[in-house]
Amino acid sequence: MGVTGKLGRNVYTLSGNREQRVGAVSTTNLTGSASLTRQLSLDLSATATVSYEHQKTALTGQTAGTFQGNGQLTYALGKNVDAAVSYFYRRTSSSLILVRENSAVLKLTRKF
Repeated sequence: MGVTGKLGRNVYTLSGNREQRVGAVSTTNLTGSASLTRQLSLDLSATATVSYEHQKTALTGQTAGTFQGNGQLTYALGKNVDAAVSYFYRRTSSSLILVRENSAVLKLTRKF
């Protein structure tokens, strides 16, 4: 379930989901995310997104959670060319493991 809207130069999205699977190994997943994009100027926009997922397995009682966040700046270099820089962070934890990931990406896009 989600909602998307636009207020002035801002576009936002909020969503959430609950899924339960019943069987030999029953699991419950809860997810939620939020995103905001703002048009800073005619050529420049910024986007920020966060999300979280929680999973629980009934048989073992094991839980896992993943948090993700990213930000991106996009600049229109011309009518068909964009440049963007983005940063991505992810943290996954469970009773067995903890993983953290950080990355940055610089990209150049040509539209045909």
